[in-house]
Amino acid sequence: MDTLIRVEYMRHLQGVSTLVDAYSQRTGDFAASTATWLKAVEETLNQLRQPGASLVSAERARLASVADGNQEPGIAEKTPRRKMERLVARSALSNIEELLRGRVMGIDERFADLRDKLAQAVSIAHASEPLPMPATNPREAWLQRVWKHCGAVPSVAALFRFLEAALRPMDRLNLLDDVVRNLTDEFEAPAQDAPRRADLPRERMGPRKVGRGTIL
Repeated sequence: MDTLIRVEYMRHLQGVSTLVDAYSQRTGDFAASTATWLKAVEETLNQLRQPGASLVSAERARLASVADGNQEPGIAEKTPRRKMERLVARSALSNIEELLRGRVMGIDERFADLRDKLAQAVSIAHASEPLPMPATNPREAWLQRVWKHCGAVPSVAALFRFLEAALRPMDRLNLLDDVVRNLTDEFEAPAQDAPRRADLPRERMGPRKVGRGTIL
């Protein structure tokens, strides 16, 4: 489940650069576009039952209040309304971007150690009993078969039982998908009848660092 949540966070973060460009270019729809982005983030957090939706809602309320002609605390009263909207939108965008990037980093950090253990276990299992190849369609079913195959190898059976208990089914398969694709070049070019990452709503997981935005 966390891998799916990460995908949704990254989907919203991918829209930040467009908004930053709109701010830098002083386009007139920056504030409105930011409000739309905030609403989409809030809906995602609610759908996934993740904390933070109330914070996003508060940022949207700030922006709507300024758009209605109200004064934003901390900004000079003589500031033109349009400029005030842009300043509040910029602040709201930065705050929620930081929230999402922090969540992504947290997920990556939680998975880093488990992913390393899984990569080691799969490599050992593959050396002992080659993984079932080629990959077949649907890929999710093939990954489940790979998991059972590796778990039956005596030298890593205990580790696979630990990983099975530590990871939710979707997260387990997503991490396994990433591991087997990196194991050999063979996995980088799966069979034609196995669509890339079909059935698995995710992007490649990895313990990479995610930098913070610099729009403020």
